Amino acid sequence: DEELFIDTSVTAMKGAKIFLKYKLFNEEQILINKATITLAFVNMHSKKPCKPSGFIQELLQQKLQEDLQTV
Repeated sequence: DEELFIDTSVTAMKGAKIFLKYKLFNEEQILINKATITLAFVNMHSKKPCKPSGFIQELLQQKLQEDLQTV
């Protein structure tokens, strides 16, 4: 078995969508894989896209600002 490390960064937020970038490293810190993912927040009753709640939106916005500063 090998230990893996995942580096996740928020690249953008637009309405109900959040855009993420992942980098996967092995124990020797060699990059194994990269991925970009788009996630959407959906109202569980109406099944329509919706913005995240205020608390979640604040956390994601803070993470986005931190990630943009490290680029």
